Parts: sequence; structure tokens; C-alpha cells
Amino acid sequence: MRDQRPFCVPGKVLLMLIHRLHWPVMAALVTSFATVASRAQIVEETESTPMEFVRVAADGWNFETVPSGKRFVPFGSNMVFDYHDARHCIHILTQAKWEPDTIRQVFEGARALNMNVMKVFLTASDVLPDPQTNERVTFGELDPPLLERLDYVFDVARQTHIYVSLTYAEWGTLSLKWWQDGGIFVGRSSAEDNDIDSFKVFANFWKALAERYKDEPALLSYNLAVEFYLPGGNWGGQESSERDYNLKDRWGRPAWQGWLNRKYDDVIALNEAWGTDYETFDVIEQPEIKWNGSAYTMPQTTVADYNSFKEWVTYRFLKNQADAVRVVDKRHLITCGFHPHHPAILWAGAARYLAGLPPQELDFLDYVTVHVYTNPADGNPDVDPALVAPRIRNAVNTARFAYAQKPVVVEEMGYYVTDLEATAQGTIQLLSALRGNASGFMLWCLSEIGDQPFGPLDHDLKPNSFGREWLKLPEPGGLVATLPVVRTPATTEIQLERLEGLAPTRITAMQKLSATEQAASGPVDFLWPLNPTIERRQSGDNVPAPVSSPQGK
Repeated sequence: MRDQRPFCVPGKVLLMLIHRLHWPVMAALVTSFATVASRAQIVEETESTPMEFVRVAADGWNFETVPSGKRFVPFGSNMVFDYHDARHCIHILTQAKWEPDTIRQVFEGARALNMNVMKVFLTASDVLPDPQTNERVTFGELDPPLLERLDYVFDVARQTHIYVSLTYAEWGTLSLKWWQDGGIFVGRSSAEDNDIDSFKVFANFWKALAERYKDEPALLSYNLAVEFYLPGGNWGGQESSERDYNLKDRWGRPAWQGWLNRKYDDVIALNEAWGTDYETFDVIEQPEIKWNGSAYTMPQTTVADYNSFKEWVTYRFLKNQADAVRVVDKRHLITCGFHPHHPAILWAGAARYLAGLPPQELDFLDYVTVHVYTNPADGNPDVDPALVAPRIRNAVNTARFAYAQKPVVVEEMGYYVTDLEATAQGTIQLLSALRGNASGFMLWCLSEIGDQPFGPLDHDLKPNSFGREWLKLPEPGGLVATLPVVRTPATTEIQLERLEGLAPTRITAMQKLSATEQAASGPVDFLWPLNPTIERRQSGDNVPAPVSSPQGK
């Protein structure tokens, strides 16, 4: 097949144009350079075509296959389909009754939609059951074993040309004793090295998978979490409902005190910053962040420090896992479903909802992801378009905020209502709005589930009316086939304040932009000051090594 990649502007030249040209001129240039996308790796391969490895292209925005250098646009779905219900299908690789034929049908159904990637889940309590040790991972007891099941998945993936994002699904983590005893998000202290350590368990887990699949061309990425929240939600690690956004005191309190001790020269400096009179660091409790309607019930600097601490914890926790993969596998991509509330989207008094790192801190990932939806909470199809428009603007701004000099994949997206035609129309409208702001697109539901007509496949895993429209997107002239090859440049840059972002006392930037038509004036980039307490990876440490040719298993 002929390489159909469009002409590319050298990165430095493009940056000069962005900075020096007026927006209308720049927009015209972007259109001329970027409206034709290669269909490579979406619809033209056959079963006889060997799969190639995928890496981030040199421009930091696109993906490409190796060694051909063809553009790769992720276009796919979660492995969520009508299998009893959504919960059961997420456990399909780990349930007692092994159904390989069903798995094959799912991949064939995705291929019928011209998809090229599937997010496959490994649920926490199934793949990392108690007990665990610090020496090696123990997978759950299954017949056939988990790795043999995964081997089958990759066999089918190669036959159908569907890449796999192999994803740790944190559902059930809070029930695991090794997690609760092993330090949860902070790991064990050095004084307790003989006890179970959550950091070592996760490192063993990812190393074992990387050893098995480091030469697997159908593997797109190691995905460290479905939706990472610190500490709440699926992960656990929190105290009572009154403190469900604080780390469990057994681990959170000493980690918090240690972080404060490292940040401030002494407790006198901390007291000056907070307006407090602590005598030592070891009497400082985790703050219960509360808002009285006009102010926090503690110093704003205290609130901001706690959220800086949560950033630090998140970075160490996820980087530990990325580093474990990189010890074994320098070829495949690493990402994470990382979608907490972030500093640009909060409102006055909402600091307790911050859950970790904004994308600009995620230097150990090869691409970042966002989850965006525009549907009403009740799924009612009778929606005032005026209510949908702000959600679309918010989705675009979320993708803009996620950009950190690396690709942004909309890993979950949709407009899910009880009317299938409206779901199709609204989801495609959302994708259209995200063009130029994202490098790839994935759906949450692959099929209709029960009486919920949310996916592009029907209950028999055949394209429905939604699917017949969805499969056209990567075909010639479709919205994905003509995806711009460069990110739409910003007309406005918003410099976020670290103090106000971590402990907002007023509505923040994205809230304003999403709620008004102001966003329509042009794309926005958000500049977020990095956390000075995080020791980041050295530049280039996480770049996957190039490969000269694809290798099969």
C-alpha cells in the first residue's frame, strides 16, 4: 500500500509560524497542511499483513508504525459489550467459565467497525489476589492460566489487526489485604522492607507482563489504570466518609508529615507560610478540607500544600510502575486512564476534589488520555441543545488542557441517551468538535448493553445504525480519515496560578470558558506551573527505543 502521509512542516518552523503569524493566516496554513490523514492501520490491512509496532512520532502529536513510518490514528473502544452486563464483560478474561469464542466475536465486531484498538481489562482482585510477596507476582488461579488467556487474546488481536491497550482495572483493589497492608499509594517505609510493599507488588506485576509481551506487535500500550483517583473511588485507601478525600491515616499521616519536612527547611518556615504555631512536623494531621461558603476553614496555603502532596504521591506511585515496565520493555507505549478533577476546572471551595496530577506532570507516560461525555445524567434523549453546547466546549478544553507535548487520546467518549439515533448523532458531533485537539478516539461501550442502546454494535455484535455511521469515520473523506496531522494552535494562552488552582476561591478558567461562548473565539492552551517537590524523570529516559522490524510471538 502506498504511503499516504501528507507533507509535514518541520517542528521548529511550525512553532515559528504559530508565534509570528496572525491567527486567520495560521488557520489557513493548518488547514492546507493538515486536513488529509493517512488511512494506514485503520481500514486497509488484511489478515496476511503483519502488524507493526506503534510508537509516538517525532512531532510528539501523532503515532506511527515501525518500521514503515505510517501514521496510526487510534480509533476503537473499551472491551465493554453485552455479556450479561457491563460488569461481567470487564471480568471476561478472569471468570471461571472461559469463553474464547466470545472474545473472538468481540474483536471481529470491532474490526467490522473499522476500529484498530481495544482496551482490555485486567481486574485487580482477579489478577492480583491475596496473598502477594515482594519477590514475585502471583496471578489469580485460573484454568487455563491468565497468561495463556492473554496469549489467546493477542493471537486474535493479530488476526483481526486490533491493537490492545492492556489495562489494570482497579475495581476490587480496596478489598485486597496486600494493598491495605502494603502502604497503598505510598508504599512501605524503608524501616519495614520485610513486610509486604504495594510498590513492589505493582512492579512485579508489570515486569511479568512486560517479560511476556515485550515482543508482541499487537500490544499498543501498558495502561496503568482505568480511572485514577487519589485516594477515593475504585481504589480505596481512604478513611471514613467524612475524610474520603484523604489518604488512610495509617499511611497518609506519616507520608504527609515527611513531605512537609522535605518541603520546608524547618517547622518555623511552615508556620510562617501557614500562619500556624506547630512545634514539630509529627503533630500535623492531614487536613479535612472544608469550605464555609466564602472561605476555607484553614489557611489557603495549607489546602494548596495538601494538594501538592497528593501530586507528589501520585507521581511516585505511577512512575514506580512505569519504571518497572521500562526495566524490561523499552519498545511499547505506556499510558494511564488519568481523569480526576484538575486545577483548571474547579470551582470555589472545591479543593477537596483534587485527585492527583494534571497532565503536565505526567512525563513518565508516552501519551495522555481524557474521558469526555456530553450526555445528561439520566440518559434522557430530550435534551436542550443549549445544555449540550457547554459540555462540548468543556470536552474540547479538557483535551486542550491534557496536552503536554505528547499525543492526547480521547480514551472514553460519547453522548449516551436512550435513543440510539441521538446517541450516534451526539457522539459524532462530539468527535467532530475534538478534531485538531486529539490524536485518537475511543468509545466506552462497544455494543448495546441490556436495554441501553449505547454502543455501535447490537446484542449480536453486529453493526447497528449507530455502527453503520461510526464505521464510515475512518473511510475516505470521513472525520477520522481527514483528521488534522498537527494540533490546532492556540489563539490564547491562560497562565494558571498554582495557589488558586490547588485551592480555588473562585470559579476557575475552564469553568468560565465552558460556560460561555468565549471559547468559540479560538482554541486555548493552559499553562500549569509544575510541582517543585517532584523529582522528575530525566529528559529522554522514557522514550521507547526504535525497532528495525516487527517481531511475532
